[in-house]
Amino acid sequence: KLIAAEYYSGDIKPSMKLFFGQRYNLYAIANVGQQEAPVDEDEFLDACHCVIDGIEDLGKSIPMAWSNVDYVVANLGERVCIKLERLAAKLLFSVEKSALRGLEIDYVRLRQCSSVVWPFKNAEGSFVDDPGDVFDCDYASEADLSVLNAGGQVQFYMLENCQGMILSGNTDPWAKVPDNIA
Repeated sequence: KLIAAEYYSGDIKPSMKLFFGQRYNLYAIANVGQQEAPVDEDEFLDACHCVIDGIEDLGKSIPMAWSNVDYVVANLGERVCIKLERLAAKLLFSVEKSALRGLEIDYVRLRQCSSVVWPFKNAEGSFVDDPGDVFDCDYASEADLSVLNAGGQVQFYMLENCQGMILSGNTDPWAKVPDNIA
């Protein structure tokens, strides 16, 4: 059951009083705006998600999350270190062009990326099952293309997508397309 929920904006350090010897499930999310926290923990875990409208949203601030389940306050005045982890993967991309003389890269784009992520469902996997929740996201800028063509690497960002469920009759996650089902 929800004991407390706080929303902080700016450079304020979060502070919450917890009782000595009590067990808590602690959750923190960042860069997703203010969200309502249901009283029931299972409802919270199911409802807590982050939606981005486009890659520009990731450029402003990357959503982050942290949790500490079954935390017990062991000492009076104890401080909890919240180590937020970003919910967007950073992909480093480069091209080995030595066998492809004269290759000029003029376009790179990540396609069919998730636009929604559930930060506290990592054990089950945060997957997109609605086609409306994917979009063509990050892409190489002119500066990125110059770096790639000079033999360097560039970075892209995308939200987690654990690829959903395997189709009925298929036991191979790499063959998860309708034509491959026996």
